[in-house]
Amino acid sequence: MSIRKNTLYNLVGSIIPIAVSLITIPIYISVIGESRYGILAIAWLLLGYFGLFDLGLGRATAQRIAMLSSNKRGERSETFWTALTINSIFGVLGAAIMWPVALFFFGRQLSVDDVLKPEIVNSVYWLALAVPIATMSGVFSGTLQGLSKFLELNVISVCGTALLQIIPLAVAVLHGPDLKWLLPVTIITRVFVAAMLFQRCYSHLLKRQGVKVSKELSGKLFQFGGWVTVSSVIGPMMVILDRFVIGALLGAKYVTYYTVPFQLAERTTVIPVALSSAMFPRLASSGSGEHGRLLTDKALRSLAIIITPLFLLGILSLEWFFELWVGENFASKSTFIGQILLLGFWTNAIAMVPHALLQASGKPDIVAKCHLAEVVPYFLLLYFGLEYIGILGAAIAFSTRAFADTIILLFNANMLKSSVKVLALPVMLMFFSMCLVILNYTFWLVVGVVSALFFVYIYWVSKNIPEELLRFLEQVFKRKWFF
Repeated sequence: MSIRKNTLYNLVGSIIPIAVSLITIPIYISVIGESRYGILAIAWLLLGYFGLFDLGLGRATAQRIAMLSSNKRGERSETFWTALTINSIFGVLGAAIMWPVALFFFGRQLSVDDVLKPEIVNSVYWLALAVPIATMSGVFSGTLQGLSKFLELNVISVCGTALLQIIPLAVAVLHGPDLKWLLPVTIITRVFVAAMLFQRCYSHLLKRQGVKVSKELSGKLFQFGGWVTVSSVIGPMMVILDRFVIGALLGAKYVTYYTVPFQLAERTTVIPVALSSAMFPRLASSGSGEHGRLLTDKALRSLAIIITPLFLLGILSLEWFFELWVGENFASKSTFIGQILLLGFWTNAIAMVPHALLQASGKPDIVAKCHLAEVVPYFLLLYFGLEYIGILGAAIAFSTRAFADTIILLFNANMLKSSVKVLALPVMLMFFSMCLVILNYTFWLVVGVVSALFFVYIYWVSKNIPEELLRFLEQVFKRKWFF
């Protein structure tokens, strides 16, 4: 399996949906209004969070299928059907729990106009129906990852994400912005995407294989997936809770002011997610031995080299981008929030390397325990941040937790000491960019400072670039692109 090729597939599969989102989000806000978009954002968050009823079996399926050799087709098929059976049952359970939770929040807690409240309350059952679809899709995606079918997985993901953005928007334009139409269309589209994923699993693995569910295997999957589930519960909860609190205290409009920069900043994870997903099958087969350590060291250095200048550019140009994209009024409310969030997502990107190593080597419990240790400090920081600073406090709390999470994971993966040497300069550059933001930088100041630091960065790259990345870049620049 080629990590470079699979990373490229994952990267392209993530960038295209970002381009679609950049086009559709301003249109959504214009067509359905800021309040309705805030409600939709919370509804999508609920759908993502209740995917926790996947119980980590999607990741467990990927790990076990990657460990099994290709000639053990029967055992791989058994893994699929066992995980799918369990996830289907718990998906139905999740739907039963989500229904009253969503009714309570949207009906009683969310601060929203009385005109909009009936729209969302009358559509809640559609959200509940989406839960089993999400849990089953987790097994389908995990199976394709374990088989290293990243090209097909990303083609389906790109098509599905584009449809999920475009079809509801088309309905809003043609039929009206009523949520009782937008949510059902979203769920039906998810069913279609899940069917495409299952078809590829059937073609590669399940054809001419009987349906077999193993109680013994379910225990092994639960053992791995249980700890992944803890991370799946705690991690997303710490990520999405801020928007629920903002919605309850300040209103749906303020959710939009926070969600739009958050979603934009979240898109920057495409490179680390693409790399860690491509690495996972290789790490699962090699474990935490010398080969795994060498692989993660190269991944960390390559990741820091690639993403650091991109994040610096994003932080320094975000205000201009927001003004061009959604207007000056919105930019004035959301720019600094987005810049703080970008800082957090840079550290979060680094954390994905030790996260992948720990889970792939059969140690998901360490990741889960790290997340459990972060819960109380993060909630306290979030509470005081929202109480005294508002939505900016939520952004600061997120970025602070992301930084702490990165340090803890690197330490537990025995990567902290080596990472400090590699990441010292990138960390300095990231915090320096925030100093420029706080000091109300001018264009010429940025040009001068960046020019001075450019040579320092190039020297640092020359000392840390992995040989594989260097060869790849040499091939790119030696290619005759023009005739």
